[in-house]
Amino acid sequence: MTPFRILSEASEELEACVNYYNSQRTNLGTEFLAEFERTAERILKLPKAARRIREDIRSKPIHRFPFYVLYRSLSFFRGRNHDYCSGAPSSTAEVLAWSHIAS
Repeated sequence: MTPFRILSEASEELEACVNYYNSQRTNLGTEFLAEFERTAERILKLPKAARRIREDIRSKPIHRFPFYVLYRSLSFFRGRNHDYCSGAPSSTAEVLAWSHIAS
């Protein structure tokens, strides 16, 4: 199981955001994608730390950009305990959509 899945609609939105930001300034879309990846890493490390917006959906802001990642955490166990010691992810997350922060 891969640690992070992005639903096709969310993937299309991510690509559109990258293209939009790149059209606004050289490499800004690349910076946006890097911030998304850092946000994804934080979600995987602490999947339940983000604000819950529904019973199974959480929202995590993307640093520097006016977007939230809406995701569902799908925890799984390895043996009796989460596999924290090996550094292997103890959960996976599924990106459902993006939410623009209203200004």
